[in-house]
Amino acid sequence: MTKLTKGEQAKQSDNAKVYNSKATSQECVSDLQRLQAENPLSEVSRDFYRLNGTYSERTYLKHFARFSSFKQAAGLSPNKMQRKVQSNVAHQSHLDVYRQFALEEVMPCVDRFLKSPKDPNYPEIAVISDIHDVHCDPFILATFIRMCELKQPDIICLNGDIFDNYEASTKYNIDLRQFIPKERFDFVQEHVFGALRKACPNAQIDFIVGNHDLRVIQLLATMDPFTRAWLSDCLGMTLSDWFGLSKHQINLHSKFDLAAFNSKEIKEQQDENFKVYYDCWVANHTHDDGFGMAGSSGHIHRPGMIQGSSLPMGSYDWMTTGCAKKPYVEYVNGRNKWTQGFGYVIIDAVNKKVQQTPYNIHGDFVVIDGHRFTRTKTGAKLH
Repeated sequence: MTKLTKGEQAKQSDNAKVYNSKATSQECVSDLQRLQAENPLSEVSRDFYRLNGTYSERTYLKHFARFSSFKQAAGLSPNKMQRKVQSNVAHQSHLDVYRQFALEEVMPCVDRFLKSPKDPNYPEIAVISDIHDVHCDPFILATFIRMCELKQPDIICLNGDIFDNYEASTKYNIDLRQFIPKERFDFVQEHVFGALRKACPNAQIDFIVGNHDLRVIQLLATMDPFTRAWLSDCLGMTLSDWFGLSKHQINLHSKFDLAAFNSKEIKEQQDENFKVYYDCWVANHTHDDGFGMAGSSGHIHRPGMIQGSSLPMGSYDWMTTGCAKKPYVEYVNGRNKWTQGFGYVIIDAVNKKVQQTPYNIHGDFVVIDGHRFTRTKTGAKLH
Protein backbone atom coordinates (compact mmCIF):
# COMPACT_ATOMS: atom_id res chain seq x y z
CA MET A 1 0.00 0.00 0.00
CA THR A 2 1.39 3.40 -0.99
CA LYS A 3 2.13 5.68 1.96
CA LEU A 4 0.29 8.99 1.85
CA THR A 5 2.22 12.26 1.91
CA LYS A 6 1.55 14.75 4.71
CA GLY A 7 -0.44 16.92 2.33
CA GLU A 8 -2.55 13.97 1.22
CA GLN A 9 -3.12 12.96 4.84
CA ALA A 10 -4.22 16.51 5.69
CA LYS A 11 -6.64 16.62 2.76
CA GLN A 12 -8.06 13.22 3.70
CA SER A 13 -8.53 14.39 7.30
CA ASP A 14 -10.33 17.53 6.16
CA ASN A 15 -12.63 15.55 3.87
CA ALA A 16 -13.68 13.45 6.85
CA LYS A 17 -14.94 16.53 8.74
CA VAL A 18 -18.58 17.52 8.51
CA TYR A 19 -19.51 20.94 7.11
CA ASN A 20 -20.88 23.06 9.97
CA SER A 21 -23.20 25.68 8.53
CA LYS A 22 -23.96 27.12 11.98
CA ALA A 23 -20.32 27.80 13.00
CA THR A 24 -19.69 31.52 13.37
CA SER A 25 -16.53 33.32 12.28
CA GLN A 26 -15.63 33.91 15.93
CA GLU A 27 -15.95 30.19 16.73
CA CYS A 28 -13.62 29.38 13.84
CA VAL A 29 -11.14 32.04 14.96
CA SER A 30 -11.26 30.81 18.58
CA ASP A 31 -10.54 27.27 17.43
CA LEU A 32 -7.52 28.40 15.41
CA GLN A 33 -6.22 30.45 18.35
CA ARG A 34 -6.69 27.44 20.65
CA LEU A 35 -4.70 25.23 18.31
CA GLN A 36 -1.83 27.72 18.17
CA ALA A 37 -1.82 28.08 21.99
CA GLU A 38 -1.61 24.31 22.37
CA ASN A 39 1.27 24.14 19.86
CA PRO A 40 3.37 27.27 20.52
CA LEU A 41 6.45 25.89 18.77
CA SER A 42 4.64 24.86 15.62
CA GLU A 43 3.41 26.97 12.74
CA VAL A 44 -0.29 26.45 12.26
CA SER A 45 -0.33 26.01 8.51
CA ARG A 46 -3.31 25.08 6.39
CA ASP A 47 -2.33 21.38 6.43
CA PHE A 48 -1.70 21.52 10.19
CA TYR A 49 -5.21 22.89 10.72
CA ARG A 50 -6.68 20.31 8.36
CA LEU A 51 -5.17 17.57 10.51
CA ASN A 52 -5.82 19.07 13.97
CA GLY A 53 -8.52 21.73 13.71
CA THR A 54 -12.17 21.30 14.62
CA TYR A 55 -13.75 22.78 11.54
CA SER A 56 -13.53 21.71 7.94
CA GLU A 57 -11.95 23.93 5.31
CA ARG A 58 -15.36 24.47 3.73
CA THR A 59 -16.68 25.68 7.11
CA TYR A 60 -14.18 28.47 7.76
CA LEU A 61 -13.97 29.49 4.10
CA LYS A 62 -17.58 30.68 4.25
CA HIS A 63 -16.27 33.49 6.48
CA PHE A 64 -12.76 34.04 5.06
CA ALA A 65 -11.51 34.23 1.50
CA ARG A 66 -8.50 32.00 2.14
CA PHE A 67 -6.54 30.41 4.98
CA SER A 68 -4.15 33.39 5.18
CA SER A 69 -7.14 35.68 5.86
CA PHE A 70 -8.30 33.19 8.52
CA LYS A 71 -4.89 33.45 10.26
CA GLN A 72 -4.91 37.23 10.04
CA ALA A 73 -8.33 37.38 11.66
CA ALA A 74 -6.98 35.21 14.48
CA GLY A 75 -4.03 37.55 14.92
CA LEU A 76 -1.54 34.83 14.00
CA SER A 77 -0.08 36.60 10.97
CA PRO A 78 0.10 40.31 10.07
CA ASN A 79 -2.22 41.79 7.51
CA LYS A 80 -0.99 43.85 4.55
CA MET A 81 -0.95 47.11 6.48
CA GLN A 82 0.77 45.54 9.48
CA ARG A 83 3.42 43.98 7.22
CA LYS A 84 4.03 47.36 5.61
CA VAL A 85 4.43 49.04 9.00
CA GLN A 86 6.77 46.29 10.21
CA SER A 87 8.80 46.57 7.01
CA ASN A 88 9.05 50.36 7.34
CA VAL A 89 10.14 50.11 10.98
CA ALA A 90 12.80 47.53 10.11
CA HIS A 91 13.93 49.61 7.14
CA GLN A 92 14.25 52.79 9.18
CA SER A 93 16.11 50.96 11.96
CA HIS A 94 18.54 49.69 9.34
CA LEU A 95 19.01 53.17 7.90
CA ASP A 96 19.71 54.54 11.38
CA VAL A 97 22.94 52.51 11.32
CA TYR A 98 24.14 54.45 8.27
CA ARG A 99 23.13 57.82 9.64
CA GLN A 100 24.87 57.13 12.95
CA PHE A 101 28.01 56.12 11.05
CA ALA A 102 27.86 59.38 9.11
CA LEU A 103 27.58 61.36 12.33
CA GLU A 104 30.41 59.54 14.11
CA GLU A 105 32.82 58.77 11.26
CA VAL A 106 32.14 60.99 8.25
CA MET A 107 31.37 64.41 9.74
CA PRO A 108 34.62 64.64 11.81
CA CYS A 109 36.55 64.33 8.52
CA VAL A 110 34.83 67.28 6.83
CA ASP A 111 36.93 70.48 6.42
CA ARG A 112 39.39 69.32 9.06
CA PHE A 113 42.56 70.49 7.31
CA LEU A 114 41.76 73.87 5.77
CA LYS A 115 44.66 76.01 4.55
CA SER A 116 45.01 79.65 3.47
CA PRO A 117 45.92 80.51 -0.14
CA LYS A 118 49.21 82.18 -1.02
CA ASP A 119 47.33 85.07 -2.61
CA PRO A 120 43.79 85.27 -1.20
CA ASN A 121 42.73 87.49 -4.12
CA TYR A 122 43.72 84.93 -6.77
CA PRO A 123 43.56 81.39 -5.37
CA GLU A 124 44.34 78.51 -7.73
CA ILE A 125 42.69 75.09 -7.80
CA ALA A 126 43.80 71.92 -9.57
CA VAL A 127 40.86 69.57 -10.15
CA ILE A 128 40.74 65.92 -11.15
CA SER A 129 38.01 63.31 -10.98
CA ASP A 130 37.35 59.65 -11.76
CA ILE A 131 40.72 58.18 -10.83
CA HIS A 132 39.06 54.86 -9.90
CA ASP A 133 41.99 53.62 -7.76
CA VAL A 134 43.91 50.70 -9.38
CA HIS A 135 42.08 51.21 -12.68
CA CYS A 136 43.64 54.64 -13.16
CA ASP A 137 45.92 55.47 -16.09
CA PRO A 138 49.39 56.02 -14.57
CA PHE A 139 50.23 58.59 -17.26
CA ILE A 140 47.23 60.78 -16.43
CA LEU A 141 47.76 60.55 -12.68
CA ALA A 142 51.52 61.13 -12.88
CA THR A 143 51.04 64.14 -15.19
CA PHE A 144 48.46 65.67 -12.84
CA ILE A 145 50.74 65.22 -9.82
CA ARG A 146 53.73 66.69 -11.69
CA MET A 147 51.61 69.64 -12.83
CA CYS A 148 50.61 70.24 -9.21
CA GLU A 149 54.24 70.08 -8.16
CA LEU A 150 55.18 72.69 -10.77
CA LYS A 151 52.23 75.06 -10.23
CA GLN A 152 51.73 74.56 -6.45
CA PRO A 153 47.97 75.24 -6.43
CA ASP A 154 46.37 76.46 -3.23
CA ILE A 155 43.73 73.72 -3.42
CA ILE A 156 43.72 70.29 -5.00
CA CYS A 157 40.14 69.16 -5.58
CA LEU A 158 39.63 65.41 -5.98
CA ASN A 159 36.18 65.69 -7.49
CA GLY A 160 34.70 62.23 -6.92
CA ASP A 161 35.25 58.57 -7.78
CA ILE A 162 38.76 58.44 -6.44
CA PHE A 163 37.92 54.88 -5.47
CA ASP A 164 36.32 52.38 -7.82
CA ASN A 165 35.13 49.31 -5.89
CA TYR A 166 32.96 47.94 -8.65
CA GLU A 167 32.74 44.80 -6.49
CA ALA A 168 30.19 46.66 -4.40
CA SER A 169 28.00 47.35 -7.43
CA THR A 170 25.07 45.21 -8.59
CA LYS A 171 25.45 46.53 -12.13
CA TYR A 172 28.33 44.31 -13.23
CA ASN A 173 28.98 40.59 -13.27
CA ILE A 174 31.70 40.25 -10.67
CA ASP A 175 34.53 37.75 -10.70
CA LEU A 176 35.32 37.47 -6.98
CA ARG A 177 38.78 36.17 -7.84
CA GLN A 178 39.55 39.79 -8.72
CA PHE A 179 38.25 41.08 -5.38
CA ILE A 180 41.12 43.29 -4.13
CA PRO A 181 39.93 45.76 -1.46
CA LYS A 182 43.28 46.13 0.30
CA GLU A 183 45.08 46.91 -2.96
CA ARG A 184 42.52 49.63 -3.69
CA PHE A 185 42.94 51.31 -0.31
CA ASP A 186 46.73 51.03 -0.46
CA PHE A 187 46.84 52.44 -4.00
CA VAL A 188 44.85 55.54 -3.13
CA GLN A 189 46.79 56.18 0.06
CA GLU A 190 50.20 55.81 -1.60
CA HIS A 191 49.75 56.91 -5.21
CA VAL A 192 47.05 59.56 -4.85
CA PHE A 193 46.84 61.03 -1.34
CA GLY A 194 50.46 60.38 -0.39
CA ALA A 195 51.93 61.45 -3.73
CA LEU A 196 49.91 64.67 -3.83
CA ARG A 197 50.78 65.58 -0.26
CA LYS A 198 54.48 65.02 -1.01
CA ALA A 199 54.28 67.13 -4.19
CA CYS A 200 52.29 69.94 -2.53
CA PRO A 201 52.94 69.97 1.22
CA ASN A 202 51.15 73.30 1.73
CA ALA A 203 48.08 72.69 -0.44
CA GLN A 204 44.58 72.10 0.85
CA ILE A 205 43.43 68.74 -0.52
CA ASP A 206 39.67 68.17 -0.70
CA PHE A 207 38.10 64.80 -1.48
CA ILE A 208 34.55 65.25 -2.84
CA VAL A 209 32.71 61.94 -2.45
CA GLY A 210 31.38 60.47 -5.71
CA ASN A 211 28.98 57.60 -6.33
CA HIS A 212 31.75 54.96 -6.37
CA ASP A 213 33.24 56.37 -3.16
CA LEU A 214 29.80 56.23 -1.56
CA ARG A 215 29.77 52.46 -2.05
CA VAL A 216 32.90 52.15 0.07
CA ILE A 217 31.51 54.31 2.88
CA GLN A 218 28.23 52.40 2.90
CA LEU A 219 30.07 49.09 3.15
CA LEU A 220 32.17 50.42 6.00
CA ALA A 221 29.00 51.62 7.71
CA THR A 222 27.38 48.18 7.71
CA MET A 223 30.30 46.41 9.38
CA ASP A 224 28.55 43.09 8.86
CA PRO A 225 30.63 39.86 8.83
CA PHE A 226 31.17 40.13 5.09
CA THR A 227 32.52 43.66 5.44
CA ARG A 228 34.76 42.73 8.35
CA ALA A 229 36.25 39.94 6.22
CA TRP A 230 36.55 42.39 3.33
CA LEU A 231 38.61 44.65 5.60
CA SER A 232 40.52 41.92 7.43
CA ASP A 233 43.88 43.20 6.18
CA CYS A 234 43.04 46.89 6.58
CA LEU A 235 44.09 47.64 10.12
CA GLY A 236 42.49 51.05 10.63
CA MET A 237 39.71 51.46 13.15
CA THR A 238 38.00 54.57 11.73
CA LEU A 239 36.97 55.91 8.36
CA SER A 240 39.85 58.38 8.57
CA ASP A 241 42.31 55.53 9.11
CA TRP A 242 40.94 53.41 6.28
CA PHE A 243 41.14 56.27 3.80
CA GLY A 244 44.35 57.74 5.21
CA LEU A 245 42.70 61.14 5.63
CA SER A 246 44.51 62.15 8.83
CA LYS A 247 47.84 60.78 7.70
CA HIS A 248 47.83 62.86 4.51
CA GLN A 249 45.70 65.78 5.78
CA ILE A 250 42.80 65.23 3.41
CA ASN A 251 39.41 66.95 3.85
CA LEU A 252 36.48 64.65 3.17
CA HIS A 253 33.41 66.35 1.74
CA SER A 254 30.21 64.31 1.88
CA LYS A 255 26.67 65.59 2.22
CA PHE A 256 25.38 62.17 1.20
CA ASP A 257 22.62 60.57 3.17
CA LEU A 258 24.22 57.14 3.55
CA ALA A 259 20.73 55.65 3.61
CA ALA A 260 20.40 56.35 -0.13
CA PHE A 261 20.58 53.06 -2.02
CA ASN A 262 18.57 52.88 -5.22
CA SER A 263 19.84 54.69 -8.30
CA LYS A 264 17.27 57.50 -8.04
CA GLU A 265 18.15 58.26 -4.41
CA ILE A 266 21.89 58.15 -5.09
CA LYS A 267 21.50 60.50 -8.09
CA GLU A 268 19.59 62.94 -5.88
CA GLN A 269 22.28 62.75 -3.22
CA GLN A 270 25.04 63.26 -5.80
CA ASP A 271 23.44 66.52 -6.86
CA GLU A 272 23.38 67.65 -3.22
CA ASN A 273 27.03 66.76 -2.57
CA PHE A 274 28.84 69.91 -3.67
CA LYS A 275 31.40 72.34 -2.24
CA VAL A 276 31.44 76.07 -3.02
CA TYR A 277 34.78 77.89 -3.12
CA TYR A 278 35.10 81.66 -2.71
CA ASP A 279 31.37 82.14 -3.40
CA CYS A 280 31.88 81.79 -7.14
CA TRP A 281 33.12 78.27 -8.05
CA VAL A 282 31.52 74.96 -7.13
CA ALA A 283 32.86 71.41 -7.25
CA ASN A 284 30.27 68.68 -7.75
CA HIS A 285 30.90 65.18 -9.06
CA THR A 286 27.80 65.32 -11.26
CA HIS A 287 26.82 68.34 -13.31
CA ASP A 288 23.85 70.30 -11.96
CA ASP A 289 22.57 73.29 -13.96
CA GLY A 290 20.99 74.83 -10.89
CA PHE A 291 24.05 76.35 -9.21
CA GLY A 292 24.08 79.52 -11.31
CA MET A 293 27.85 79.92 -11.04
CA ALA A 294 31.07 78.55 -12.48
CA GLY A 295 32.03 75.05 -11.49
CA SER A 296 33.43 71.69 -12.41
CA SER A 297 32.19 68.12 -12.51
CA GLY A 298 33.33 64.72 -13.73
CA HIS A 299 31.44 61.43 -13.62
CA ILE A 300 30.63 60.96 -17.31
CA HIS A 301 34.31 60.64 -18.42
CA ARG A 302 33.64 63.01 -21.32
CA PRO A 303 34.99 66.58 -20.99
CA GLY A 304 33.17 69.69 -22.08
CA MET A 305 32.59 73.38 -21.42
CA ILE A 306 29.09 74.83 -21.07
CA GLN A 307 28.45 78.56 -20.94
CA GLY A 308 25.85 79.94 -18.55
CA SER A 309 24.78 83.22 -17.03
CA SER A 310 22.94 84.52 -13.99
CA LEU A 311 22.11 87.97 -12.67
CA PRO A 312 24.47 87.88 -9.66
CA MET A 313 27.39 86.14 -11.45
CA GLY A 314 27.09 87.35 -15.03
CA SER A 315 28.46 84.90 -17.63
CA TYR A 316 30.41 81.86 -16.49
CA ASP A 317 31.66 78.48 -17.68
CA TRP A 318 30.94 75.01 -16.35
CA MET A 319 33.85 72.63 -16.94
CA THR A 320 33.38 68.88 -17.11
CA THR A 321 36.78 67.24 -16.77
CA GLY A 322 37.89 64.05 -18.44
CA CYS A 323 38.69 60.99 -16.40
CA ALA A 324 41.95 59.62 -15.08
CA LYS A 325 40.81 56.04 -15.59
CA LYS A 326 42.28 53.62 -18.11
CA PRO A 327 40.41 53.57 -21.42
CA TYR A 328 39.44 49.93 -20.93
CA VAL A 329 38.63 47.91 -17.81
CA GLU A 330 37.53 44.29 -17.62
CA TYR A 331 33.96 44.95 -16.52
CA VAL A 332 33.00 47.44 -19.26
CA ASN A 333 32.32 46.14 -22.75
CA GLY A 334 32.00 47.94 -26.06
CA ARG A 335 33.78 50.79 -27.77
CA ASN A 336 35.63 53.21 -25.52
CA LYS A 337 33.94 56.63 -25.47
CA TRP A 338 35.93 58.14 -22.62
CA THR A 339 38.33 61.06 -22.80
CA GLN A 340 41.03 61.47 -20.20
CA GLY A 341 42.15 64.67 -18.55
CA PHE A 342 41.81 67.14 -15.67
CA GLY A 343 41.55 70.90 -15.17
CA TYR A 344 43.06 73.99 -13.60
CA VAL A 345 41.14 76.91 -12.12
CA ILE A 346 42.21 80.47 -11.26
CA ILE A 347 39.74 82.57 -9.29
CA ASP A 348 39.45 86.33 -9.00
CA ALA A 349 38.06 86.21 -5.47
CA VAL A 350 37.43 89.97 -5.37
CA ASN A 351 35.32 90.26 -8.51
CA LYS A 352 34.00 86.68 -8.36
CA LYS A 353 35.24 85.71 -11.80
CA VAL A 354 36.70 82.34 -12.74
CA GLN A 355 39.10 81.17 -15.43
CA GLN A 356 38.98 77.44 -16.07
CA THR A 357 41.43 75.54 -18.26
CA PRO A 358 40.67 71.94 -19.25
CA TYR A 359 43.52 69.64 -20.21
CA ASN A 360 42.05 66.94 -22.44
CA ILE A 361 44.43 64.10 -23.22
CA HIS A 362 43.79 61.98 -26.31
CA GLY A 363 47.03 60.08 -26.60
CA ASP A 364 50.45 59.79 -25.07
CA PHE A 365 51.32 63.45 -24.63
CA VAL A 366 49.96 66.75 -23.32
CA VAL A 367 51.36 70.29 -23.16
CA ILE A 368 50.77 72.29 -19.96
CA ASP A 369 52.11 75.84 -19.69
CA GLY A 370 54.74 75.07 -22.32
CA HIS A 371 55.83 71.85 -20.60
CA ARG A 372 55.40 68.70 -22.68
CA PHE A 373 54.56 65.49 -20.88
CA THR A 374 54.86 62.11 -22.61
CA ARG A 375 53.85 58.64 -21.55
CA THR A 376 56.36 56.18 -20.13
CA LYS A 377 55.86 52.57 -19.03
CA THR A 378 55.27 53.62 -15.43
CA GLY A 379 53.99 57.17 -15.67
CA ALA A 380 54.97 60.45 -17.35
CA LYS A 381 58.15 62.20 -18.48
CA LEU A 382 58.51 65.99 -18.40
CA HIS A 383 60.38 67.51 -21.36
